[in-house]
Amino acid sequence: MHLIRFFKWLYYTDIEPQKRPKPPVIENIPKLKRKEVSVYKPSDLWTSEDDVLFLRYCPSKRIRCYHAVSRDTSCRPHEILKLTAGITFSAP
Repeated sequence: MHLIRFFKWLYYTDIEPQKRPKPPVIENIPKLKRKEVSVYKPSDLWTSEDDVLFLRYCPSKRIRCYHAVSRDTSCRPHEILKLTAGITFSAP
């Protein structure tokens, strides 16, 4: 998809993006289908109601904060742990 968009821009810069035809250079390039299959189903993920329930009954402020940050940013755990904003946390 990105290759097609790039070549359309490269060959037809003076035409609006939605009206650009596909250049002959990329006519026979097939689109590849995604090979990886996710092992997770939508029912495996937490809903917003699950989040509210967890945050309501979680005893630790630190864990609540971590959970809220992870849900809001969609970061991986190691990415969140690398964040620094000049804030230091003390143990509860």
